Amino acid sequence: MSEDEETYHIVTTEEEVRREAVGKIVECSILKDRIAEMESDIANLRYLIQLLDETTPSKDADGRVDIRPVYKTLRARIMEIMCQQMDLEQRMDALQNDIENTEGMANVKVIVKKL
Repeated sequence: MSEDEETYHIVTTEEEVRREAVGKIVECSILKDRIAEMESDIANLRYLIQLLDETTPSKDADGRVDIRPVYKTLRARIMEIMCQQMDLEQRMDALQNDIENTEGMANVKVIVKKL
């Protein structure tokens, strides 16, 4: 180490590191559950669309009720849920990276140049 550098120790107890990691692990678990719920919601909405396709009579000259807005709403909801799911997956990936980076950080050295 040169004369113009000092070493500072940031002391973090193993217990603090463990607590932080456990909190992130719990949050990841919650996110995984929410993502699974969203996948179920998407499957249910797709099933509704399939049922509509199978049970809707063909167009007739009597002016049957137009259900296209229902399809549009269901498809929009699927897209909304899929976007939320992607956001949660990104958050979960970030948390998992944090957990990996947090392991073993009980004693960190920081080198700072003197001014």
